[in-house]
Amino acid sequence: MEHDPTPPSPDGEYGEIRFGDSWKNVASLLCFVAALGSRYLVQGIPRELLPMSRTVMAIPVALMLGGLGIVLGMAGLRHSRSAGLAKLGLFLNATVFGLACLAALFLFYMVPD
Repeated sequence: MEHDPTPPSPDGEYGEIRFGDSWKNVASLLCFVAALGSRYLVQGIPRELLPMSRTVMAIPVALMLGGLGIVLGMAGLRHSRSAGLAKLGLFLNATVFGLACLAALFLFYMVPD
C-alpha cells in the first residue's frame, strides 16, 4: 500500500463548495457567452412574440446582455481576490457592448425610413 502525499481537506473529503464573491465574475462571463449567441437565443422565440425581425432583435438582446455583464464585472472588481477574472469579464463584455452599438448604429444608418 502506498502513502498518499496529499494533505487531508479541513472540511473532510466531501467538504462544501464555497463560491464567495466569484459568482459575479462567472455570471459576467456567462452574459458574454449569451451575448455572443444572442442570434441563436432570439431564434428560440416564436415569431408572433417578436416586435421586429429576428436579425434586428438580436442587437438589443446583445446590448442588454453585454450591459448586464458590464454591471456584474464592475461589481466583481470590488473584491481584490478575483479582480483578474472580473477585469477579463469586463473587457469581454465591453467589447461585445461596443460592437453591438456599432451594429445598431450601422443598421439604423443604412436602413431607409
